[in-house]
Amino acid sequence: MLTEAGKWRLDLASPHQVYKLASGERVPGVTTINGVWEKMALRGWYADMERASVVAWAEAAFLKGPTSATELGRILRGMLPEKDGKPVWAADVKKDRAADIGTVTHARCEAFVKGPYDLDESGLTPDLLRDSMPGFLRFQTLWVESGYTLIHSELQMVSERMRCGGTADIVARAPSGLLVLMDLKTSKASKWWPYPETLSQVAAYAAMYEEVSTNRIDRIVVERIGKAENDPGQSYRVSEAQRKAGLRKFVLAREAYNLDKELKP
Repeated sequence: MLTEAGKWRLDLASPHQVYKLASGERVPGVTTINGVWEKMALRGWYADMERASVVAWAEAAFLKGPTSATELGRILRGMLPEKDGKPVWAADVKKDRAADIGTVTHARCEAFVKGPYDLDESGLTPDLLRDSMPGFLRFQTLWVESGYTLIHSELQMVSERMRCGGTADIVARAPSGLLVLMDLKTSKASKWWPYPETLSQVAAYAAMYEEVSTNRIDRIVVERIGKAENDPGQSYRVSEAQRKAGLRKFVLAREAYNLDKELKP
């Protein structure tokens, strides 16, 4: 939202984007649909996060000076986070924080490309503002050096054909005249990046854009701008073969999403 002071205001507590067909029927987003695929790499990551947190909690409990293993266990159980009587998983806490950093980073990028606006920092914690800066600075350099001309930023789309919605980070015109769909990721470096679900996501966005605008997306690029200061980032151009396979995978995910709903008791 643009304030009277000419700044983009971000509300992290605002509800998720709601997508509706022309008829008013609510439909799921692309990322929700892609969630039907199990991400095997997350299993190990969740286990690592929980193990590291348990060790940290145990070390903190030991510093309280327990006199027996029983007392150590009692102290440790009292330290484990819960909500509504259920355990709060360390990985979920870390994932939520990473999502917040990514959201603020995206907001900085949006304000920059739409310029001359700045991000309204009111309501954002100092650590979020600090941790969102490295990724934004990488994007800023990338954007200036690319020579792109902005067409759309954070473009919300709804596909009547695929019955879903999605938000494209950037649609831009390259100096060569090609129309480019750019997706920004703040994830960490990985030898498996870009992940299959990432390619499926951007292929779906490109198809949605072509449906709602009737303009051909000539190129899809995924820019991993990261979060850490020492992260060089990664740029990936999606091939035509990957674009076709990614869209096919998304169509299958959409079908599986529908079947899952039908299978519910």
